[in-house]
Amino acid sequence: LRGRAFKFARALDLGCGTGLMGRALAPHAGSLRGADISPAMIEIARTAGFYDELHVCDLRAYLETQADGGSDLVIAADTFVYAGDLSGVFAQGARALMPGGLFAFTLQSAAGNSWSLGADLRYAHSRGYIDRLAAQYGFDTVILDEASARRDAGADVPGLVCVLARP
Repeated sequence: LRGRAFKFARALDLGCGTGLMGRALAPHAGSLRGADISPAMIEIARTAGFYDELHVCDLRAYLETQADGGSDLVIAADTFVYAGDLSGVFAQGARALMPGGLFAFTLQSAAGNSWSLGADLRYAHSRGYIDRLAAQYGFDTVILDEASARRDAGADVPGLVCVLARP
């Protein structure tokens, strides 16, 4: 990002699912580790062969097992639609990242200054909520841009692409 080499010594893929993000990150990561709550998804990701380690567990619990400052990328692509309150994930992500490390994720957008569960049974998070958590856990905002989170019934679902940095 903006002059930084797209190389990571140790990347953590939260909610790795079947390994789609692993496929994209593997050439750029010295070590790639993933976690997902679904054992079936982890088995599919394992057969893809892009991860050095895979774990079946909750995102926050997984981050709690990581060494302080041991990773330079924590990523969660299309994952936070399954989680409401992100404060624990932000706290543990900040702890697990080394200085200069990146926390990158996508969200479904919400109005206001918090998060909510939508009629589609997915969680949405507001820009204000992300700004507040970033400040609370000591992140600098690198990117916080509007983007389509996905398509539903042929229409784009409003979302955010976020990249935060640990100073």
